Amino acid sequence: MATRTTERPLTEIEIDRLTPRTTGLPRNFDELKVFSGQVASFTFSFSFFLVLVWLIVDWIAGFVVDFDFGWNSPYGSTVFWSIVGISFIYSFYEEQRCGRPSRERIRALQADIESGKLTVEEHEIRAAKVFQEPEHLGLFYFLLTSEDRVYVAFDYESVELNENCENPLDSTFRPMSVLRLGMTTHAQVPLVEEFVGDAIDVPKPMPMTSKGRRWPEPETFVDTPWAEVESYYGAK
Repeated sequence: MATRTTERPLTEIEIDRLTPRTTGLPRNFDELKVFSGQVASFTFSFSFFLVLVWLIVDWIAGFVVDFDFGWNSPYGSTVFWSIVGISFIYSFYEEQRCGRPSRERIRALQADIESGKLTVEEHEIRAAKVFQEPEHLGLFYFLLTSEDRVYVAFDYESVELNENCENPLDSTFRPMSVLRLGMTTHAQVPLVEEFVGDAIDVPKPMPMTSKGRRWPEPETFVDTPWAEVESYYGAK
């Protein structure tokens, strides 16, 4: 249980952040980059497959009915760009469909928007462990709360510093003695993560494994016991 729990109305900005979650479409620039890359990759692969089918069918048609609608025919350009267009539309639909939450999740999000309430929990932080992932050198903070739960906070500033060819360890992000979380009532979407109180001891970052196990989802509690965090997420 949280040390202290209160409730407050959702702000308009927070409601605006919830609404796109019901569509499966990108919600920020980083998600847009990933979404666009996936659509482009799927479009290329599907177009390549359809072009092969088109050329094979054209080759067979040349023997059966003596009709050419292949690459060098007057219809070639039209057929090719039609294939690309169809592939793009299908790829966009599939990526959006795969990213769209379940009906139950959508109903919960809609209920949160209609109720307009946010539950704010305060958790006391007892200890911290820090890991640095190898790809973008971002820092993961594993925080032990007074309820013996393990919360994961991610230092987004450390990634930005690395992208700007600066030292990620110069990030100003620091956990404090109290974690304040704002969660929606029904879908339990984290909309607020802030630290207040006194500074806590933060050890030096440890290398994080990039093989065999998925990295934790930021802004969530994980099931890994505190005593096993290093062996589970640390690089071997």
